[in-house]
Amino acid sequence: MVAPPSLFRSLTLRYVLALALVGSLATTAFLFLHKVILRHENEAAVVNLSGRQRMLSQRITLAASLAMDSADPARRRFWLDELTAAASLMERSHEALTKGDPDLEIPADLAASIGPLYAARPDEVSRQVAEFLADARALAASDGPIDPADPAYQRILARSSQVLSGLDDVVSRYQAEVEQRVRTLEQLETGVWLVTLVVLTLEALFIFRPMTRRVQSLLQREAERREAAEQQSIDDQRRAETLVDTIADAVVTIDQDGLIRTFSPSAERMFGWSRTEMLGREVGDLMPDSYQRRHKDILRHYMGGGAPRVIGVGLEVEGRHRDGSTFPLELALGEWQSEGRRFFTAVMRDVTQRKALEESVRRAQKMEVVGQLAGGIAHDFNNLLGIISGNLEMLEERLKDNPALLKRVEVAQHAAARGADLTRKLLSFSGSRTSQPQTVDVNAVIRAGNDLLGRLQTAGIEVDLALEDGLPPVHIDPGEFEDALINLVLNARDAMPGGGTIVIATSVFQPEDASPEVVVSVADTGVGIDFADQKKIFEPFYSSKPPGKGTGLGLVTVDSFVRHSRGRITVYSAPGRGTTFRISLPALAATPTDAPGPVPGGTETLLIVDDEAELKALLCGQLESLGYRCLPAGDADAALAILEERRDIALVITDVIMPGTLDGVDLARRALQSRPGLKVLLMTGFAARSSDDLLRQVPSAGVIAKPYRRRDIAERIRALLDAPSPSPADAPL
Repeated sequence: MVAPPSLFRSLTLRYVLALALVGSLATTAFLFLHKVILRHENEAAVVNLSGRQRMLSQRITLAASLAMDSADPARRRFWLDELTAAASLMERSHEALTKGDPDLEIPADLAASIGPLYAARPDEVSRQVAEFLADARALAASDGPIDPADPAYQRILARSSQVLSGLDDVVSRYQAEVEQRVRTLEQLETGVWLVTLVVLTLEALFIFRPMTRRVQSLLQREAERREAAEQQSIDDQRRAETLVDTIADAVVTIDQDGLIRTFSPSAERMFGWSRTEMLGREVGDLMPDSYQRRHKDILRHYMGGGAPRVIGVGLEVEGRHRDGSTFPLELALGEWQSEGRRFFTAVMRDVTQRKALEESVRRAQKMEVVGQLAGGIAHDFNNLLGIISGNLEMLEERLKDNPALLKRVEVAQHAAARGADLTRKLLSFSGSRTSQPQTVDVNAVIRAGNDLLGRLQTAGIEVDLALEDGLPPVHIDPGEFEDALINLVLNARDAMPGGGTIVIATSVFQPEDASPEVVVSVADTGVGIDFADQKKIFEPFYSSKPPGKGTGLGLVTVDSFVRHSRGRITVYSAPGRGTTFRISLPALAATPTDAPGPVPGGTETLLIVDDEAELKALLCGQLESLGYRCLPAGDADAALAILEERRDIALVITDVIMPGTLDGVDLARRALQSRPGLKVLLMTGFAARSSDDLLRQVPSAGVIAKPYRRRDIAERIRALLDAPSPSPADAPL
């Protein structure tokens, strides 16, 4: 009796051997069956390819006949090309069947068994096919009309039936061999099925069962992965919704029917509609009436592929607020699909403020052009005023003993001063006027401009003055101060459409541990300024006035004047309670004004350069009356020639703007290059170049603005002549 352990080992060994045997048999049967199946597939390919040859031979015969019948050369060439293509395909198919072609699924071993069938007598199909193809190519090479008696054409017609018969014979013989192999397969079918059943049983026990467990594990992991992906998608959607809800631009999504599907909070603020009100409504409700019908047509044509593509292209359109008002929009569109439907997402931005800013810039550019024109006029006007004022000064000197005539000269001199003031305003308007701070009494400046301030009054508006006496002087540009005052009064007037009172007041303020200040205030009883707007009123181009009523530059000009004057400006206002602007300027210590002394003169030689002959002659006369010797020159070239000849010239007085290739600055630079110790005084009536700019180019020069009084230019000349000569390092390059 065999011991159980030995029996167990024996059974186990036998089971393993049997399993190995069955596995070997199953593997052998599978490999054999696999090879037979592959062979059968190849045989099917052979049958298909032989049928293809048969079809191509008929195609060649048909193309040859149609080419022969075609009188049109183009049509005949078309059928000959078709004949050539069919011949090439038939030749490749034949070579595949006799030599093998992997691309046509005919391996070389299969072709080796088929080839002899094509070469066997009595048909010798390979030879017939070769001759048939040669005749086809010979016929395709014909250039002219095809003669029905053409030998190649006749052989094609004759051999077509022979080729077809030969191909059919080969296929018949091959199919007989295939049927024999099929019968062999049927005999092996039972054994294959048995082996297959055994193999499948073994696979079920030892392969599929463990595999099923593994697949279940993989499916479980895949389900967990999908669940995590779905959660990630939900989180991404929430983040996208949060982004849409927080961006400043409005986001609206519509479907292919033009119905709103999403409506962001920014869109609610922009259009005045809530999300619940707009979802499901037509997007045309957000457009002006003139846009609605046009939008429907464009959307319909776009969906049909007829409208131009606008996706990804920035557009400027108009939107309609809930109250019916319209506003400009900048629009960008994106398209996407979901569940077979098309959707369009629009990102919109309200460009009302940008349009207003662009309009302000355009107005500013227009003002700049007008300002340049005004500056050019002022330059010429200053030259004329200089001639008038200078001659009047000479008359004053000679009419001291004739009070009646002297009074008339003083009237004319006052008119010239008013003309100079007008020129100053033109230069200020042009933005090219050089700042000229002076020690002034603000009360006197305000009273002097009271006539102009009175003209700013309209019906129902009064301008009152409350000026404190005994104010200390301040060091400011009186023209800039007057411009700032006018801007404040104009703003106050515009803030009182129903009428009111404007009060201009002055006072002295003494801060603790600081110097005293002169305070100028302009108060009105108008509509007031909102606290939020008070932070922006000094920004360029900001205006709370309706479009076209303000440039947004008035208070910017005021603020610029205050800063240049080292002062401060504050605003006190509340809606409905009026507005008060307070300008605080550093006060100077009051000094008694002494009577002016005599006009200073000298004996030096001066070179006077100006293209205005009258102004040049007048200046020479004024300076010669003070003891100077004057040499006149009409332009820079003449002045340089005189400088080369005369080494006794102590000072060159030149106008900045002159005709020719060299202006006054160029003359000064060349003169100082040749004579570094020379003194130069630049006269300017059009400060397209400011004083600071001129001094940067010619550091050692002096600058005086036109028109000037004789005393002003005499004192300036004397100061330059008495100053030490500049070092060679100061000479311009």
